[in-house]
Amino acid sequence: MPSIMEVTTPETETQYFKCIRCQEEKPILTRGGTGYAIDADGKQICYACCALEDQAYMQAHGKIILYLTREGDHYEVSNWPGTLRYRCSFAKRGRHNIAQVRYDVWFFDEHGREWHGYQVGDETQLCHCKRTKGHMTNGKA
Repeated sequence: MPSIMEVTTPETETQYFKCIRCQEEKPILTRGGTGYAIDADGKQICYACCALEDQAYMQAHGKIILYLTREGDHYEVSNWPGTLRYRCSFAKRGRHNIAQVRYDVWFFDEHGREWHGYQVGDETQLCHCKRTKGHMTNGKA
């Protein structure tokens, strides 16, 4: 069971959790999410550390499932809490034989390596991403 600490003040009751990765005590949020995720071992991990865990997974496995969103005039892929974000350098809408539409996007990670992701259909945001052989040199693809 995750460890949750409770601090009571005359005005409010605030609960805290301890992130298993950074070891910081952080307040449990009451609006827009809890402020933590649960890892595979059932331990609490803060949203900031989720980004670090997702980056490590991407580098180790060369693939990850992220969320594809349109932000104004461009597309972005992000992890579940939105603490890991990559702006897509190119996006393409195509046809799919079952879901009618498919989105393909390309983006670069923090090491300059190129990634390709695809989303099938308009009823999801799941974007299946895989590292390609491409990379950025001197800020150019």
